[in-house]
Amino acid sequence: MKSLCNKAFVDEDKNGISQKRFISSPVLVVAKTRDNSSNNWGVLLKWKDDNGVEHTQALSMELFQTDGADLRKALSYQGVMIAPDQRARNLFQCYLMSYQTGQYALCVDRVGWHDDVFVLPHKQIGQSSSDLIVYQANNALDNRYQSKGTLEQWRSNVAQLAENHSLLAFSLCTAFAGQLLDPLNQQGGGFHIKGSSSKGKSTALNLASSVWGNPKQFYRTWRATGNALEHTAYMHNDSFLVLDEIGDIANPKELGNVVYMLANGLGKGRMTKQITAKPMHQWKVIFLSSGEKSLKDIMTEQGQKTKLGQEIRLADIDIDQSEYGIFDGIDFAEDAPKQAIELSKRMADCYGVAGIAWLEYLTSNKGERMEEARELLDQYRQALTVNQSQGHIVRVANYFALVATAGELATKANITGWKAGTAFNAVQKVFNQWLGSFEQVGDYENREIVAHVKAFFEANESSRFEAITPDPDHIERINNRVGYWKIENGEKIFYVLPEQFKNEVCKGYDSRKAARALLAYNLLEHDTGKTSKTSKTARIPSRKNAVKVYAVKEAIFSWEA
Repeated sequence: MKSLCNKAFVDEDKNGISQKRFISSPVLVVAKTRDNSSNNWGVLLKWKDDNGVEHTQALSMELFQTDGADLRKALSYQGVMIAPDQRARNLFQCYLMSYQTGQYALCVDRVGWHDDVFVLPHKQIGQSSSDLIVYQANNALDNRYQSKGTLEQWRSNVAQLAENHSLLAFSLCTAFAGQLLDPLNQQGGGFHIKGSSSKGKSTALNLASSVWGNPKQFYRTWRATGNALEHTAYMHNDSFLVLDEIGDIANPKELGNVVYMLANGLGKGRMTKQITAKPMHQWKVIFLSSGEKSLKDIMTEQGQKTKLGQEIRLADIDIDQSEYGIFDGIDFAEDAPKQAIELSKRMADCYGVAGIAWLEYLTSNKGERMEEARELLDQYRQALTVNQSQGHIVRVANYFALVATAGELATKANITGWKAGTAFNAVQKVFNQWLGSFEQVGDYENREIVAHVKAFFEANESSRFEAITPDPDHIERINNRVGYWKIENGEKIFYVLPEQFKNEVCKGYDSRKAARALLAYNLLEHDTGKTSKTSKTARIPSRKNAVKVYAVKEAIFSWEA
């Protein structure tokens, strides 16, 4: 091999006659890539497609240790023409592997913030103080951040149609919120639009998707396992994830755990083929979901009960009672279905440009932008939590306030084309709608915990508690004992040892919260004069000295939520 120049490889036959062989359209090796530990080496490539659009892509050297199919697929998808014969393919791969360059770049395998640079699979926005930072694919590239049209087109033809419709405006604002999570030290969370068919759920999801890519391709579905959704969330780190039709989840029984996983941003630890621990995937993401059923509906069908933590991590927004579904009224077509059709037509012509403009705005002066965002978040949180003191309500209000902050900043950046205040007003209206239909108000968390404890005693009263003063004529055999019982002042009291209370009675809940909840409902005895304590000093069989126990009153059986 002599050279790869432009589109041809120059070779010589056995007679010394030079021949040209087409290998590929021109591809430039810009730099060698590696991570912070000087591992995960690769190459940074640059080329132009037939439309003259420039592409850059970093690819791991791992891809060169196979037949190169994944490598060729990734490049062909982005406009590189590669000769079909095996000889040419081998030469192409050899060129990319062996080309020498003195330039180096830092590679990352996670999209999102890296200092002041926001990394997408296909481009980086912002400037690093040191090396060029690039996203490097270790497998087939799955880039859904595509764009078409101009920001002006999207602003006037798409975003401004949503300005007078609170649910649409709210949905659009969620698409801008993910980039604020990490800089503002916020946790991820989700919103679920529930409604019957033809209520406009897909229109809301498509509108939000249009901020970042083609609405028909950017969205994901719930039709996946928990492991697959973990990878999906990781690919949308520090950004926005759309999940369509919650009823299609592959394993409905794991839905509750998946909601926790998506919102908490932590995947499962796994082992590599070399039996070493792989780093757990971590992410922060705002996700927008849809479905004809709610989280609670699906879990109930599976014989499960939703926990408060699950319902506040995926706030349910029911649109079935709305006269016009996802719309507040009829203002740009003859009826709601035609408005949805009109909006879809417009989104097909311009998408993905708003997200890039948003990132350019945030990275132009990240420190100043985030300080302003922090002030707005505090302001909107206070406005939404007036007369609200319950911790779980305040937490959900914080999610909504973050969405309002993102929407107002995007408006200030001249991305939405809305009037100032539009985003917050829309978010406030949707929050009030959620609050009005939310069943778990007041001290619901305490009631949920006490109901759980009551169920344990109902199931185990006679099988796992031993009498402190047994009847010699009726000796009971207690297996897997969790505590004792005795009669005091005509009432049966159950003594539970601390570890059993934590691991058995309160399994799945915080035992300290459980003790305080029982105390609040006067279901727990405690040592006299120690009202701040929840334990009682008691003597039990087989212990020489008195020990601390949780003394649960028999009244637990007659308690009602």
